Amino acid sequence: MNSKKAVIFDHDGGIDDLLSLLLLLRLPNIEVIGVSITPADCYPDDALISTKKILTLSGNTHIPVCVGNITGPNPFPPEWRAQPKICHAMPLMLRTPNDDVTVVNECAHQWMRHVIASHPSNVTVIMTGPATNLVAAINCPEKGAQVKNNIDRVIWMGGGR
Repeated sequence: MNSKKAVIFDHDGGIDDLLSLLLLLRLPNIEVIGVSITPADCYPDDALISTKKILTLSGNTHIPVCVGNITGPNPFPPEWRAQPKICHAMPLMLRTPNDDVTVVNECAHQWMRHVIASHPSNVTVIMTGPATNLVAAINCPEKGAQVKNNIDRVIWMGGGR
């Protein structure tokens, strides 16, 4: 029996989110089964590149990544949304390839719905951004109840402006 907790990490690309991903990947009792990106407070293409490079550098190219398509109603200013671009422009990141990480060609909430509902154990969802992807995954009339039943817990780092 696997004693590691299955975790989906959902983030919105800020420096704090990318550092959180690094820390999460180092926890011995956690198995990150996927990473999703919410395009609310970041430019999703840049957040995807930074996420893939972090997964490559940490030896976790087996973890799939997906990007949401539901944007928030009040996005952060452009300077804040560009943080992932700054991250993947650092010298080490510039030299790091990111082609070995699988990018799921499905909207994050749909991917999340499928993975949570079909996972053999309950899944913990850790979010460091808006709850957009998780809410859309749960609000599915056909599978919403199944998704809710297979969530162990939700850990959400919220903020305010």
